[in-house]
Amino acid sequence: MLSMELPSSKRQTSDAYWNPGFSALEPDAALFDHRFALEPEENQWQHVTLHPPTAPIIPLTASNALAGPSQPRSARKRAYEEHDEYNDIDALQPYVQPVSDDTDWAVYFPNFHPSLPAIENRHIDTCTFIFNPFSEVSTERHKLTNSNSAEKPPIKVLVKGAVNSYLKFQAFGFGASRNPSSPTAKLQKISHNMQGSVAHAQTLYVPGLPPGFGKNFKLDATDNRLFDFYLKAMCSGRTLLHKTNGWQNDLAPMADCDEGMHHALLAFAAGYALDYQPNNTLRKRANEHYQRAVEIISEKLQDSSIREIGKEDTTVGALRLLWCDDIVQWEMRRDKSRTPRWFEAAQVAKSIMAVTDPGYRYWHPTRVQQSSARLSNANMLGFVDIMAHCVRPLNSRETESCHPWLLEGSEKECRRIYGGTGLSPKLLHMFGQITHICARMVDDPHSTILPLGAKELERKLNRLHQWSEISEGHASLEALLQSCHLDDDGFITTAEEATELGGQAWIQTARLYQRFRFFRYPRSDSSTEEPLSLLRRILERLPCSGPLFTSQSPFFPVFMMGLASTKQEDRAVARKWFETVTSMAGARSNVPPIWRVLQETWQWMDSELIEYDENINDKPIGERLPWWELLVERFMSREGILSIV
Repeated sequence: MLSMELPSSKRQTSDAYWNPGFSALEPDAALFDHRFALEPEENQWQHVTLHPPTAPIIPLTASNALAGPSQPRSARKRAYEEHDEYNDIDALQPYVQPVSDDTDWAVYFPNFHPSLPAIENRHIDTCTFIFNPFSEVSTERHKLTNSNSAEKPPIKVLVKGAVNSYLKFQAFGFGASRNPSSPTAKLQKISHNMQGSVAHAQTLYVPGLPPGFGKNFKLDATDNRLFDFYLKAMCSGRTLLHKTNGWQNDLAPMADCDEGMHHALLAFAAGYALDYQPNNTLRKRANEHYQRAVEIISEKLQDSSIREIGKEDTTVGALRLLWCDDIVQWEMRRDKSRTPRWFEAAQVAKSIMAVTDPGYRYWHPTRVQQSSARLSNANMLGFVDIMAHCVRPLNSRETESCHPWLLEGSEKECRRIYGGTGLSPKLLHMFGQITHICARMVDDPHSTILPLGAKELERKLNRLHQWSEISEGHASLEALLQSCHLDDDGFITTAEEATELGGQAWIQTARLYQRFRFFRYPRSDSSTEEPLSLLRRILERLPCSGPLFTSQSPFFPVFMMGLASTKQEDRAVARKWFETVTSMAGARSNVPPIWRVLQETWQWMDSELIEYDENINDKPIGERLPWWELLVERFMSREGILSIV
């Protein structure tokens, strides 16, 4: 039986059925470049005594008022002119220079400049029934299956119990093979610096919280361990950026004060834990938490109060946990002919986020307070929804809102890389804009204004400067690539480099996406060579295992690398990433089904796809071959809506 280090509180310390010993891996300050170290935030808990650092506990982040006093127009204009290289056309709409002498493209794209929500639009129809997409799940969501069953693929764990991928923890006795020639034993050799740097990730440090945190709900021994598993193993593998680790800083505190969040979080954690301890007791507990979470969410969706400003966080947070569970538990999804639960849940959450929008935008400051949880939910919701629309049929009515609530906060905050996604809200918003103009082009293939808007978006992409809490960024991508310190295997060695390169990978992916889907250039076109080459150089430097590999690591950019490649040496970059992630000692993720999809797509592209359009530059965009739509049609017919996050 395994042992686990627990805080010296009133938690029970034994369980006859499930006792997976694990502990968070210790940080190594050498991984971080402290040139960009930030001043510590004001301690919000000076009046309490904290647990020792070894306790599996997390911080509560007090809500900050991001809004400040409105600047005079003259000051706003001057700020825009002085810092144009870091700002964009959205920041000061009244001072936008027209694309041509007589046409202001912004006039034709009002949705690119989301207006503040009007009071009259906040009317709530209390008679409207909101369907919970998870309510149809049977009470037996997790069923007993053979460990080798295709329905529940086995998770490989190192002989010594180290898991260092999307989850990060040390555990012994999880049933890993004792045969040194077994695949799990060989994983010790292929995981990037696993043995030498398994303890290096600062992301695994769990700060202290007030004593008694997590005690608003009485937890028995099994739930105690599930909660610790979530904090130690799951939160530590989410991101390299502590301050925007919403899984730790926002969802966990909400689970301590809201019953729906409480059950959703434990159900989510239990789904992962079952991969390591597939016993009947834990399976029943996972199903109980899941069903109770679904029941509470269904009740809340019919409560009009959740559509009041500031009261939506826990409902959206609970939906978020269950749609993430649906994404990673991919063998339990609906049939491909039906809309996935995770996608339907995201649409429900979008409607709630829209009606509870407090109305703060960086170009129109107002005295509006926002919660950290809302910003976290907005980023994760936008991430799931916008990326899904990149690989599903175009519909301008679905994309016209362009997720305006992503731009809550100051202009600089909108360019800050969010830890849960690996890119800034501004860049994520631009992905949505690209998809929207693609849909508009389908509606109006002879438009002469849409190409102007696309070129303006391209200009903004090329000038976008992202930053993070651990790095202010570099002046250019080339400067970043030249400054990287690589190890013997050619991988970067610091969290700053991993974060900056990841953010740049998303920019190059957006450039490729726009050229393929809007401009309809074939993969072999000369205009795609530069962003593809830059994306390849970035991905070659990013490790796909070890302490710097987290959920923050770019997934869709790797998928795009595979889709955009026509040469085997380019495909090899994507192949190496997918093979390493799916074969190393790891954790449940959405990677295996997407890797299968990519391999099948390569075969189809090589044998059937016709994408080359003769004299393409002489044709209006609306008359070019929309080969990306052929790709989407194949995805939808064979797989349904893909989740590439």
